[in-house]
Amino acid sequence: MDRFVYEKTIIEGVYIITPKKIHDNRGYYERYFCSCEFKEVGFNNTVRQINHSQTTAKGVIRGFHYQNKPYEESKLVRCIKGRIFDVALDVRKDSPTFLQYVSCELTDDNSKYMLIPKGVAHAFQTLTDISEILYLVDREYQPSTDVAINPLDPKIKIDWPIEVNKELSKEIRHDFITDFFVGI
Repeated sequence: MDRFVYEKTIIEGVYIITPKKIHDNRGYYERYFCSCEFKEVGFNNTVRQINHSQTTAKGVIRGFHYQNKPYEESKLVRCIKGRIFDVALDVRKDSPTFLQYVSCELTDDNSKYMLIPKGVAHAFQTLTDISEILYLVDREYQPSTDVAINPLDPKIKIDWPIEVNKELSKEIRHDFITDFFVGI
């Protein structure tokens, strides 16, 4: 594990990953993906999908999304253009960090990734007018097991860094998290 720096977070399995760039007078070289190294921090399945999203307005929130069993997925998220506030929300009921979140600013300049493990929901807010995100995912998308949680739910208290563009995706249920986790 020598091409990346791995920062553990308070949520088990969530890492902030920074590639080590090798600079010279021509620019730099970096390893973009390494299955052997990422396997060491829990991304140990074959990449099944590579997804790319573009958002064209500042303040937009996409997420929270995750897939239920048996189609849970892990994903590596990287901003390849612009800037985002990336958030991982622990939705594993038996976890000591249930309903806690970690966040990190991902930019095309800092080249950081966030590793989102199985059982953790993912969302981001765009901090620039044009932001593009690349996702490496270890499971094919299964619409029947996809869960969308309202990112503005006061129960989870996300401290979004800029004014929120209130337009949410049509697939986001406007229910709050208590509808998904009865009794919390």
